[in-house]
Amino acid sequence: MIQNRKAESLQNNSVRVLGIDPSLQQPGFAVLEAQKSSVVCLYSLAVKMPSKAKSVRLRGSYERESNRLLDISVNLSQILDRFRPRYIAMEAMPFGSRRLETLSMVVGALLLRLAYAGLSDEVYYYYPTTIKKRLTGDGKAEKKAVCEAVQNNLAEMFEFGSYDESDAAAVALCFIRDRFNKELKF
Repeated sequence: MIQNRKAESLQNNSVRVLGIDPSLQQPGFAVLEAQKSSVVCLYSLAVKMPSKAKSVRLRGSYERESNRLLDISVNLSQILDRFRPRYIAMEAMPFGSRRLETLSMVVGALLLRLAYAGLSDEVYYYYPTTIKKRLTGDGKAEKKAVCEAVQNNLAEMFEFGSYDESDAAAVALCFIRDRFNKELKF
């Protein structure tokens, strides 16, 4: 959750938050900007897996996964360079997840890139059920309901290309609500 840090205000500036929905298949990224009295989505992206992966999986080799992690890292670098977010909000891995090993690789690659960018101290995690509960009131809400809740909280309509993108925006929105709730009208 949110750590107690020096109070930050939106009165004289805006703050950009990068939301990340980690996945090896199609990770989602969304950049939200909290302004004096509103939140807007500046950008979203789901890094899609190529339809025909050209790498060959050798016995004991993770060539395909390493190429995929590189692709995800390159996209993250481009987003960081273009939008320069102040904070990172990432969906946390649920305990007991069947995908824990894969998600651990993805999150590790993301954290390495964030550390390289000097943002490792500004990463905040939210569990999927927490995100759903805060935005929809139901910790087991469907992705469509989460997407609609995100849209309802944005000052301007934004067309997400996938639920991975709206999930990334949802985690960023949770952070913004936690950090700046008194200044924003939700």
